[in-house]
Amino acid sequence: MAPSNAFFSISSRNEEDTKEKCARYWPSDSNKGAVETFTSGRHTVTVVHLEIELLETGVRRVFTIRPHDEKDPWTVTQIQTFVWNDYQCMNMDKFYELLQKHMELNAKYPIGEYGPPVVHCSAGVGRTGTFICGRFLLEQLRKDPSKIDVVGTVLALRRWRMHMVQNENQLTFLFRFVLYVIDKENLRPTNRTPPPVPPRYNEASAVYANLYSAQQNGDLTRTTSPPRYNEVIDMKNTKRPGSDEDGSVKPLSV
Repeated sequence: MAPSNAFFSISSRNEEDTKEKCARYWPSDSNKGAVETFTSGRHTVTVVHLEIELLETGVRRVFTIRPHDEKDPWTVTQIQTFVWNDYQCMNMDKFYELLQKHMELNAKYPIGEYGPPVVHCSAGVGRTGTFICGRFLLEQLRKDPSKIDVVGTVLALRRWRMHMVQNENQLTFLFRFVLYVIDKENLRPTNRTPPPVPPRYNEASAVYANLYSAQQNGDLTRTTSPPRYNEVIDMKNTKRPGSDEDGSVKPLSV
């Protein structure tokens, strides 16, 4: 059951190539105050639109959800993305802006009070996994860009949901995203040494703590060490398949 003032993020359109990817659970009428009732089995909920804001990558909605057996409604803030096709990767600038918007809105709803945000697409592993992994990497880059492990972050996520970051293109995209953020935010490594297990309440650190715990228990086997800051920087001079001449990333298809 979602708490009041929950935050949902959807990385897909409702339909793609005439196939339903995500069932609509908000009013089809986009006007403020629009009401729609949804019924599934014995359960009925009434949803009311409160706010709608068009974004460059999609739309932000605020609506209330009231189950028929509940007195008080839940208020939900939702971001839906229209520019990210299944199995593919977003434009890098738009992906960065989407994460920024997500983090800005999520800061309004502390996890300790409202619970974690909900992120979904269609299957909930490809675009969802890439989005969540990108969010963790962005936070870790800002904390200390010398301690970045893309593959380790994906493995940590997969301990809790299989197939997160679904294909090679999405994994490659995340490596390029690391380079993009380093350039865009002019990040440099710090000299301080973080504790072996990161602070408990930092979202990004929690993933690294899970990975650290798994490694300590022998649950994960790594054949190579995570790339250091200078090794990641050296990758910038190598042109990769799927990139433009200026190094920007094209959407990749499978």
